[in-house]
This record gives sequence, structure tokens and C-alpha cells, in this order.
Amino acid sequence: MLKVALIADAQQATYWQQFVDYEIHVTLDDTAHTLAAEMTIEYTNNAPESLDFLWMHMWPNAYSDAKETDLAKQFIQQGSKKLLRAGEDEMGSIYDFSFQLDGRALTWEPHPEYADVVKVILPAPLAPGQKVQLFIPFQVHIPSSDFSRLGHSDNAYQITQWYPKPAVYDKNGWNEMPYLNQGEFYSEFGNFSVYITVPDNYIVAASGDLQTASEKAFLMERAAATAEMESFPTDLSFPPSSPTTKTLHYILENAHDFAWFADKRFHVLHGSIELPFSGRTVETWSYFTNLQADLWMKSIDYLNRSVIAYSNYVGEYQWNVAQALEGALSAGAGMEYPTITIIGESPTAAALDNVITHEVGHNWFYGMLGSNEREYAWMDEGINSYYESRYMDTYYNNNPLEVFLGPVANVFSSPEILEKNTTQLSWYLIAGLERMNKSQPIELHSNDFVSLNYGLLVYQKTAFLMSYMADFLGQGQFDRVMARYFDQWKMEHPQPEDIKQVFEEETGEDMSWFFDGLLRDDRSLDYRIQEIQNGKTVMVARIKNLTDIAAPFPISLMHGDSVLRTEWHRGFVGLQAIYINKLGEDEVITELRIGTNGLFPDYNMENNNMRVKGLFKKTEPLALKFLLAPDNPEKTSIFYSPLIGGNVNDGFMLGLGLWNSTFPAPALEWVLAPMYGFNSNAVSGQGSIGWNMYPEEGPFDRLRLSAFGATYRTNPDFDGMWYRKLQPQLELSFRKPKLTDPVSHNIRARAVRIEESSVDPGSPFPEIAYESFTEWFSEVQYTVTNKHILHPYSLTATAQHNRDFLKLFAELNYDIVFSKYKIETRLFAGYMNDMAETPNLRYQYSLAGVSSLNDYLYDDILPGRNAAEGMWSNQITRRDGFFKLPATEQSIGWSNDLLLAFNIELPVPNLPISFFADAGYVGDVDTDLAVEVSGFQYDAGIMLRPINNILEIYFPLIGSAQLADPLAFNYAQYISFTLSFNTINPFEALRKLSL
Repeated sequence: MLKVALIADAQQATYWQQFVDYEIHVTLDDTAHTLAAEMTIEYTNNAPESLDFLWMHMWPNAYSDAKETDLAKQFIQQGSKKLLRAGEDEMGSIYDFSFQLDGRALTWEPHPEYADVVKVILPAPLAPGQKVQLFIPFQVHIPSSDFSRLGHSDNAYQITQWYPKPAVYDKNGWNEMPYLNQGEFYSEFGNFSVYITVPDNYIVAASGDLQTASEKAFLMERAAATAEMESFPTDLSFPPSSPTTKTLHYILENAHDFAWFADKRFHVLHGSIELPFSGRTVETWSYFTNLQADLWMKSIDYLNRSVIAYSNYVGEYQWNVAQALEGALSAGAGMEYPTITIIGESPTAAALDNVITHEVGHNWFYGMLGSNEREYAWMDEGINSYYESRYMDTYYNNNPLEVFLGPVANVFSSPEILEKNTTQLSWYLIAGLERMNKSQPIELHSNDFVSLNYGLLVYQKTAFLMSYMADFLGQGQFDRVMARYFDQWKMEHPQPEDIKQVFEEETGEDMSWFFDGLLRDDRSLDYRIQEIQNGKTVMVARIKNLTDIAAPFPISLMHGDSVLRTEWHRGFVGLQAIYINKLGEDEVITELRIGTNGLFPDYNMENNNMRVKGLFKKTEPLALKFLLAPDNPEKTSIFYSPLIGGNVNDGFMLGLGLWNSTFPAPALEWVLAPMYGFNSNAVSGQGSIGWNMYPEEGPFDRLRLSAFGATYRTNPDFDGMWYRKLQPQLELSFRKPKLTDPVSHNIRARAVRIEESSVDPGSPFPEIAYESFTEWFSEVQYTVTNKHILHPYSLTATAQHNRDFLKLFAELNYDIVFSKYKIETRLFAGYMNDMAETPNLRYQYSLAGVSSLNDYLYDDILPGRNAAEGMWSNQITRRDGFFKLPATEQSIGWSNDLLLAFNIELPVPNLPISFFADAGYVGDVDTDLAVEVSGFQYDAGIMLRPINNILEIYFPLIGSAQLADPLAFNYAQYISFTLSFNTINPFEALRKLSL
């Protein structure tokens, strides 16, 4: 131990970090929503080399442009139009600033990449050990709080990341970085002395210790009054601002940020705690409006418990005050700053406790352990989430969903949920992402994560892995190591190699499998039990590691579902035999399971168990589950649900849905949906079976080979009229260069067998005489989709073949996006080589959207299939020419040669209304229609779009001469609509999981 201590001391002796002292005087103008400030900083260079300049973060400028700042680019990348739609008065900036040394203005330069970072040129090199004092006047236009962290909502102010701040200079050099919404911060430690001037009737909550005695007395009076309140009004309006002002002084020592919040409506609560080891007193404060005041009345209890819990878990709280406030927030559920956190709306009291605890915990993991959050978000968000989970397990050990859903959570009460905490429950999603090639390494730059992964992987997967490591090391040893890490690195900037070194020194273990393996690979572990040989005194299990991470694993000896004992084994790569000594003849082992306690990070738990005896050692017992539940790898799960449906032909329908998976999709996946139609008095329905493959390498990240079948009635008056569809299909999804890439490429190849029955026109008894016809079709389709919100598009090219025709067609959808509105365009081009002696009208292109008349592949869900009149006869689909006229012979253009169409829609911002216009060209017509439509055609009108691209209703107003005049006859017959049930397929959505 002496040798370890000496090594640690030597390493710490070479460590250095810069130090910055701040004195800031700031005044709030709550009419113009601006700050006027003067700041003096003293920058100490503790580096072993001289500095010629300082990089300064000017983060309010992140809100200065809707497209060009890194914040704006991140919003665009993530599909958010918040800044794009903002008015000029909602934007933010820092302006009228200068950097002065001894009264002389210094030269500064903009960063070549970041709009909110500048380089301040020093007049002479700042040598090691020297200090420089800069005077910096500046003003801030406070943006709307609808965007991120800094902002205001009317007269509620969140003043965060608001002042010029030097970037961190460490052993790796400068760490200048732009402000981002997803991705937090890295700042130098220092001392703050801040003077805040606001109108008299504002209540201010700020980092550090309030020095103004009169204000503290006022807050104590306010807290006493709040504590006596039994109910709260619902009024959220702001009182007029006082014409007089007050100046409040705050001091914060050895911290790396300072934030403050101001609101005239705050209620206040006050408390205090005694720290468990030193006995030092910490004051706790909470501030909240009428919005959720009932929930916040216990906020002091939550603050007190969380400070005590983390002090016990990790090490004692270093400051004198801990605070939480309710306020407008657009960057997550809560946001932490030294000694203070802001919390958004909470669905339940438990959820409020959860978020307060998480954000208070950041005083340790970010506040006192000042890691680089932008580069290594897991070091603060992930480790903190682990401790938050321990806290929640202590005070809330019921249904983990109840924290967020309240009593509604009782609907989801399967053992797979009730026996887990939130972190363990999230592993179902994480494992699914990994199996589906949708995961990313935990140790990744914050801006490189897709939004879902940032939340699931950085927070929950890291927490799960920390739980796994604690399970392996033992909770006592794990806590001892983390306490050593905190004690060694508090108030400093630890890197990933530093926490790894502490773990290795304290445990004597090589922890590469964790810090260089699990944290840096996009997949976790996959151990598989290959074979079991059962002897009298020794059992031999052959285990194969399907990854290259040699992590330790627990194997449990089972008797039925009871764990007899669990043994930990060292990790390895490849195939290895492990030997398990039996304790005696009384120990009856029926099965071996890997990771049975729910803390093992194996993304494919399906191969983790095997019975000792029997012919089918890997066959799992059957488990029937209603509707939804996480998959249990120790059971063969079949889910069921009653079904209610209907269509014009089958009438009202009842049935039973059966399927074998929700998420993640298993290798072999099937769905059955048989239904009985009370009009047809027959069984109809559909089903599918598919084999899902997700290769780790190669050009494709997803392959699916499947077969789909369906049968329904096609006429309400003739019982024997039906169709039957069988469709084998291959789907290929190309691997993206990186998950954040908005462009995706897919190929689909299918063969479609359609069998139809129809009335025999020559029969004297058509109600009983039918003919059936069978046709085969083949199709190959390529689709490229770009989800970038400034120029989104999708292009689909299709080749379709039947014995009577060859069709080649393409569809391009492209949105022209402006700041507050967009124009949606669609272009269709189709060529057909009709080889039939007698052309079949159904196979031809139609100028209007495809309806049941020509949905010959039965691809669309059309409740009124073949309806000749009534509402359902006016249903169309977004295919072919997509003119907004019902697909009747009087208003449609058919072509077995060439069809060109251009569709344009102009949505009205913030209303479910759009204007449309269609133009098209119909090639040579070879039909026996009474009215032939060819050449150039057009129509235009207005549409309602209650659910965009799912439910839309079209009201045509004009049309070209050959099309029916919608205003000349019964107008209702020309109102068409789309109702796209095809897009509402939860199985398909989960299977593809578009991030």
C-alpha cells in the first residue's frame, strides 16, 4: 500500500491545472431582456509552458444565427426547427465586449470554426506561474428559453453560460468548444465574486453563498411563509416590476461555473443538513412557482436526502449550500450548475425526486470532479446515473415505471418489469440497439451521438456497466475505489485514464476489458453456453465468447428457477471450458445460466442458458403474455391481444393477434392476425414470418428474409369473392458511415402471388358461380432517403414485371424548406411496356392516386375495397400521378405507356391546412374507356391534413378541361382522401428503428 501511495503522489505531483478568479457586476433589464456587465478575471498559468493567447468562450452567440452556429447546426442535424422558426427578438447574443489589460484594448480574433469562441492575443507571453488580469465589459441579449439553457420566458430568467469564459488548457492543449444543447462543458476552476442587480421584487437563486444579509433575511421570511401554505393558486402571471433595484452579492469558491435565476413569482423553502463525516452544516433551498407547487413542497426533503446519500456513496459535499428551482428548461429534465440546479416540469413527485437527485449528484460528477463532459460524457452523466439509480432503489422499490407514469404504470406489471429498476429495464432497449446495429460506443464525442443513444447509452448503459462492475468487484470494494477516486481528483480534471488507473491500483485487476473494451465498443458482451458435460463431482461447461472483450462473467447453478449459487469466472476470448465443482450429492443442478441476476451486460441473452439433461437442452418453456412486456430470455414468449377491426366487405371483425416479439426483434419473428368477419361469415386476416439478420460488418447492417400472407373478402354481396396474397421478400439496408448521417439506402426485392375469385359473367347463377385467377408479379425497388430538415428528400426507383407487362417508375419527394414554412413537392415518372393482347386496365398507371380499382398487388389497406359509391369509393393513395380527384373513370387518366406527374403542396404554418396543385402528362391511351384523358392535365384545391401523410382530405377547386369539373355537379363526389394505415405498423417501426 505504501508503494501504491507513493506512485499516486508522484503522478499527482506532475499534475497541473489553470486557475481563474472572477469578479462580475451584472444588471438585468427585464424590459429589453438584456444584461449589462463588467467582469474582471485573473488568469493564472500553471502550465509548464508559456501562453501567447487565450481562447474565450462567448457562448450567448450560439443563439445569434439560426443556421450557422454549432448549436443551430446540431438542432438541424437532430431534426429540430426551433431556431429556424425563431423571430429576431427571440435570438440571443453577446455584444459590445472588449478585452482590456491595464486600460488598453487587446486584439481578438474570431475562431475559424466556432461563432461563439474568440482568441484573445496577449501582449506578451504569459510564463509559467504568472498571472494576467483582464477587464471585460459586455452585454447579453437573452434568448427565448424555448431553445436551450440560457433564456427567458417572459420575466422568468435562466442566466447560464452567460459570461466570457476561458477555455480549459490542460496536458492535451486547448479545449475550446462551441456551445451545444446535446453536449455539456469543461471549464477551469476558480473563485467567483458576483454582484447581481435586479428590480426589487425579483427573487434570485444563484450559485454560491449569498452575502447580502437583508436579502437572506427576506428569503428566510419567504420560506417560513411558504412552509405554512396548504394550497396554492393557479395564477402564473407576472406582477409588474419594481421601479427600484437591489444588488445582491454572491461568493463561490473553487468552482468552474456560476449560474443565476430570477423570477418574481418564486415561493421559497429552506432547510439544512449535517454532513455525515465532518458534521459541517449545509443549507438547502428550493424555489418554485404555482405551476407544480404541491410537488415541490417536499423538495427540501429530496435535496437533503440526496446530499447525504452522495456524501455517503462517494465523499463529502464541498460547498455550503445546495439548491434546486423550478423553471423553464429546453435542455432535458434538469440542468446542473455548482450548488444549484434548475428542474423542468415533473409528471409525479417521485419523478421530481429522481431529477433533483440526479442534478444534485452532478455536484460530485461534474462539479467537484471536473471531467471533460463534451468528450467523455459518461464520466459525469453515466457515473452519476449509477448513483441516482442506487438512491431510487433505496426510496422507490416498486414498479420502476411508476416514477414516470404514476398509477398508469400498473398496466405494465409483468415480472420482467417489477423485478427491475429503471437502469436494468433500460437494458432491454440497449441490447436491442446493439443487436440491430443501432448502438454507438459510450466513449464518443457528445455531438456524434444520435439523440436516443445519448440518453440511453451515455446515461443508462454506463450506469448499467457500473452496476455490473460493482457486482463483480463487490459493492464494498467498488465503493472504496470510488471514494479513493473522488478523494484523489476532487476539484481537478480527471481523464478516463485516471479513473482506470485508480481502479487498477486499488483492485490489482487489469481493467482494460472495462475501460478500453466495454466503454469503447458499440456492442457489449455475448457469452454462449455451447455444451455441458455432467460428471459425478465436476461439471464441465464449454463457453464461447462471441466478442473480443474478455470481461468476467457470472454463471449461476440453477435448480428449476432457484439460484443455488453463482460463480464468477475470468473473461477470455474464444472457446474455453470451465470446471464447476459440485458441493455434494444433495446439490441437484438442473440448468446453468449466465447473468441471471439482471446485471450482466450481454446483448444476446437468448444463448445464456442450457439445461443439464434432456434432448432439447436449449428449448425454453413457453410463456404467454398479454400485449406488451420485455422479452424474457429464459422463456419462449408468445404475446397475444384481442383484435377488433372491420371493412365494408367482411363487415365487423373480431380476432386474436399472436406474435413472438416486440423489441428487439428475434432472429425468427412471426405475427398472426386471424379475424372472423360477421358480414362474410368467414375467417380472414393476415400474417408474416421473417428471419432478421444484423451483420456486424459488411455493406449491409440489416437483412430480412420474410413471407407475408393475407386473405380478405372483396365484395360485400358475394360470399365467394376474395383475394389471397403470398409475398416472399428480401430487404437489405446499407450500413451508414455513421449513425448521425441523415441519408439511408435500402433495397427490396419481392415476388407477389395474387389469387382472386370473381363472378363468372356467363353463369345464370352469379351468386354461386365463381372463377379464380392467379398471377405472379416480381419487383425490385431501391430507395434513398435524406432526413436532413433543410433539404429532405426520398427517391424510390422500381422495376416491376408480370407476364403481361414491364413497368419502370420512380418517385421523388423533396421539401423546399424556409425558416417558418416549406413547400412539399413530388415528382413521378413511369414507363410501361404493355405486352398483353388485351390491355388490363388495372395494371396501367393512373393520373389519380391508386385506389382499389388498380391496387392489383393488394399493397394498401383499403376498408372500402371495390366500393363503387359512398365515402370509401373516394379513398386514394399517394402513388402514381396522385391527382386529388377520386379514382373514377370520369376523372382519371389511365396510361399503359407514359405517365409524368408533379405534385406541390403549400402547408399553412401552424394550421392543418394546405394548398395543393397537380400537373401531369398522360401518354398514349389504349383503353376502351368512354372518356379518355391524355396529354397535359392539371388540378388544384385545398386540403385538410389532421395527420400529415396519414389522414388527408382533398377539396379540388379547378381542373383541366378533360377532367371532370368538380364544381359542375354534386361536389361531394369529388372530395377524396387518403387514410394510410400502412404507415401505422408498430412491428415494422420497431424492426427498422429509424434513429
